[in-house]
Amino acid sequence: MTFTTSDEPTSPTAAFATITADPTEVEADGDAASTITVQLYEADETPLTEGGDEVTLSTDLGELTAVTDNADGTYTAELRSAEEGTATVTGTSNGEPIDDQAAVTFTTTGDPTSPTAAFATITAEPIEVEADGDAASTITVQLYEADETPLTEGGDEVTLSTDLGELTAVTDNADGTYTAELRSAEEGTATVTGTLNGEPIDDQAAVTFTTVAPVIASVEVSPELDTLHALGSTLQFTAVARDADGAEISDVTFTWSVEAESVAVIDTDTGVATSVENGETTVTATADGVSGTASLTVDQRVATLNLTKECVGGLETCNPSPPSTTRSRSWPTRATRTGIRSTRRTSFGRAATPRWRRWTTPGWSPRSGTGPRRSARRPTTPRPRSTSRFSRK
Repeated sequence: MTFTTSDEPTSPTAAFATITADPTEVEADGDAASTITVQLYEADETPLTEGGDEVTLSTDLGELTAVTDNADGTYTAELRSAEEGTATVTGTSNGEPIDDQAAVTFTTTGDPTSPTAAFATITAEPIEVEADGDAASTITVQLYEADETPLTEGGDEVTLSTDLGELTAVTDNADGTYTAELRSAEEGTATVTGTLNGEPIDDQAAVTFTTVAPVIASVEVSPELDTLHALGSTLQFTAVARDADGAEISDVTFTWSVEAESVAVIDTDTGVATSVENGETTVTATADGVSGTASLTVDQRVATLNLTKECVGGLETCNPSPPSTTRSRSWPTRATRTGIRSTRRTSFGRAATPRWRRWTTPGWSPRSGTGPRRSARRPTTPRPRSTSRFSRK
């Protein structure tokens, strides 16, 4: 049989001792402190309510004050550090290492009135902008103090950047806000980021650029006034849409109609009108609920007149050729005399001055000038009267 000796149930044991820190985050200024507390327990895990035990504490960052016995089973000390980082606090109870430990984080927050990038905000107004390169969104950076109070003065260095579009220079408004304008001629979403005194700002803003269809304010139809002079003839109408500033809007689809289809009809898609009957009608072009009109007149006119005649009385022909009134005369093909005298008569029947006709001898050509020359001499002796058709009568 084996006999063992156990500790008194009221004796503290390091296995159940706890080490805690409050607060666990402290400013690393060498002045702010975290209180380290050791709670001892009896062997049955009942918290000890009296002091008198030997408790030590140690840290790997900062400095600990001496351990104070609070005579209620707890032991305390204060931990401070001027250096940023996380301190791990360990301890012993009556020379035995305590299994538990505590961690304290030391940070530098700086002057509480100084702005910090962690609390700065970046906003955009509006967040949806037309992508025309002219419309802009105003980007605003609001700075805050370390205690999250909005800063009310300027003087800090703020920069902004974007992955879409262009930003203007940042303006210091001297009230804790900084602004710039963002524009883009390209569709998409721009993400705007910034820095404060060289440190990245945690916040960011998004602006969406979209292409907005222009609004049609008026429709112009041409020709404004026209006339068709034949039934079944066609006329092409065209239309132009304009915005409120009078600028032409492209890629607009129009629907065409006429007021009086008894006068003319029109292709609803192409705007080609076809005349039907004499009269007047109105041609209308409509796009997005906005209409424009023009006037069309149909005035049929005679363009050609075809005349026909009928044969009556049993005539063999309806268009007999009229008798010829031209007298046929024949002339000699050769001249056998050097000259022939002819006589003309006046309208009163009297003989006119004789005229001599000149004839060429055979073989002579007036165009080439070759052959025997023609004679220009008059007969030297009177010719006897003759009954020839070439003689004087």
